[in-house]
Amino acid sequence: MKVGLSILLILAVVLLVIGIETPEQSKVANPQSNEMTVCYLMERLKQYNGQIVTIKGTLLPIAKGQPYFTTLAPTPPESCPAPGASDRRAEIDLSYPDPYFLKNPPNGFQYDKNSITQAEDKITQVFRRNPNVSGFLVVVQGLLHVAEKGPAVPPDYDRHGWYPASLKVQSYKSIVEP
Repeated sequence: MKVGLSILLILAVVLLVIGIETPEQSKVANPQSNEMTVCYLMERLKQYNGQIVTIKGTLLPIAKGQPYFTTLAPTPPESCPAPGASDRRAEIDLSYPDPYFLKNPPNGFQYDKNSITQAEDKITQVFRRNPNVSGFLVVVQGLLHVAEKGPAVPPDYDRHGWYPASLKVQSYKSIVEP
């Protein structure tokens, strides 16, 4: 009886010391291998600034009928405001690394040109078939950069639009036409 209690006590101490990871903790502890939604990330932007993250969302065109998809938004029914701008929907601006960035990328950034080319090809094919496509369900991975200041206040304006964060894309994990 004493041996059984001792083993249970030792096991309890070991579990307390090393901890037990819940799915929520796992998502935070290793964002590179775990998908986060746009809204989940918006609640924790500063925590992930400058890190490689994997985000699941809806890839939107710059304007209806345009073949350029550069904005990542929450996938319905998920919906959330942009941090610091409750009148705006949470969106992430997507960009791609230039040759200068790729010469000396940050640790952990692994550019997958094939996945990006395949995603671009799929977008082009779908757009040719349906110019009114409203978006794609994607899982995208890249380097997150959080905006240092909020949106412009009138009479000033944001010439290129304001986003609470931008993602330098390193790869597409999936892309699906909704």
